[in-house]
Amino acid sequence: MRDPYLGTMGATAEGRRAVLGDDAALLVPNGRSLESRAARGTLWSVGGALVVKGLQTAVLLLLARLLDPSALGVLSIGTLVLAAASIVQDVGLSDVLSFRRDRVEEAARTCLTLILAASVTLTALCWVAAPSIARFLNAPAGTDVIRGLTIVLPFYALASADAALLKRELLFQRRFLIDVVPAVAGGVVAITLALGGHGIASLVVGQIVTGVLTPFAAFAVGPRVRPGWDRDLARESLAYGRHVVGAEAVQMALLNVDYVIVARFLGSTRLGLYSLAFRLCYMPFLNVAYVVNSAAFPYYCRLPSRRDLPGAVARVTTATAAAVLPLYLAIAVLAPYIRLLGPEWVGAVPVIRWLAVYGVLLCTAQAGQTVLRAVGRPDLAFASRIVHLLALTGALLLLARHGLVWVGVAQVVAAAVVAGLTIALVRLVTDGFDLRELLAPLAPLALSGGVLVSVTLAARSAVPSLARGDSLVGALAIGTLALLAYAVPAWLLAGERLRQAVRIVRSRA
Repeated sequence: MRDPYLGTMGATAEGRRAVLGDDAALLVPNGRSLESRAARGTLWSVGGALVVKGLQTAVLLLLARLLDPSALGVLSIGTLVLAAASIVQDVGLSDVLSFRRDRVEEAARTCLTLILAASVTLTALCWVAAPSIARFLNAPAGTDVIRGLTIVLPFYALASADAALLKRELLFQRRFLIDVVPAVAGGVVAITLALGGHGIASLVVGQIVTGVLTPFAAFAVGPRVRPGWDRDLARESLAYGRHVVGAEAVQMALLNVDYVIVARFLGSTRLGLYSLAFRLCYMPFLNVAYVVNSAAFPYYCRLPSRRDLPGAVARVTTATAAAVLPLYLAIAVLAPYIRLLGPEWVGAVPVIRWLAVYGVLLCTAQAGQTVLRAVGRPDLAFASRIVHLLALTGALLLLARHGLVWVGVAQVVAAAVVAGLTIALVRLVTDGFDLRELLAPLAPLALSGGVLVSVTLAARSAVPSLARGDSLVGALAIGTLALLAYAVPAWLLAGERLRQAVRIVRSRA
């Protein structure tokens, strides 16, 4: 019997046609090279993430301006439960379908059945358990928020197989529509309600609108996968997917164990401060690093040879670093301007700076875990996240009771441990992986980052009016200066690599 998980390197056009049947023509590469398709797909994915998360951030900041930190803490508890349920119901579908080389359509139908069953079960459990969860986290008002956010799980499940198949074939233009159109509609509803004074309910209603519209968008542009069942395929999919789901479940725990411990030790007000700081610092990872690596995974799997993997990883890593490094440096520099949301948010400034360091380390770990999954070792990616969770939980239990700054320190320590471990594992299982060759292109970017920090600090010192945390003009001026201070030396020192990336996007086979 052939192993269905030998990867998809060198997959033929005929094999791709088998996935979507009558939509076969849409899966042919249109004359573009694999690398070009992956690069263009990444741009579409990043664009979609920026639109979706940009709207969510706008709603978050608007609510922060209108509400006090304790109310934002209640909202964070609801999103915590939604994130946990979403991970559990996924069964690793995207990775399963990207890694298979045969019977993909049948596997998609079987996985869809599994996800639908899981989503209905989880929605019922969340509805019943919501009061107990809210009480445990010292936020009784969170019951309705938990119920409202998790009721949309079955709607997202309906769209999951269509979205996963589009990702498998690098058809990110169509995937963009599934992600963006419902999110824009939900974001507009949420902002309208927030401006009307509906508070936390505005985000909950916006999330419901997004969830309900998502399967309609998927059916409009996707292959319209219907539920099916094959016991052998279910067993195979769960065998591979259990490591992916396990890793994602651990990742979910990593993203929320801090919320639980802060809520228990420090209360809902400081949870609100921490939640805003964390969400701001998580955005570059979520919008860039996570999206790029998500698009890179099917690209890595389809490389003609494993010998091509180190070079591909170096190119992806350099492009990711060029984008996320200035974002995190800018967040650290602009942290004092959080006062624009109100003086009650000033307490978030120190932890924002620590979490910016955490974000850089998290991006490093994510890149390594993507490589481990692509070479058929999701178990090692899972193990590295287990280590991260244990390190973070221990550090938080030891330090969190001393205040929010120490929560940020705990995040940095744990992320540094897992980043180092993941790099070591990648070197161990990937032939031809040379850490020096990977780091060499990053040196100009690090130098450009140093210029950014030096120039912005000098400007704040020379012009005191720019340093006022409640000055919108100062925030815009420092932000613009930071962008220029990074972009100019980066282009001078690493311009050829950046131009090479543009050529890859535009190239054909």
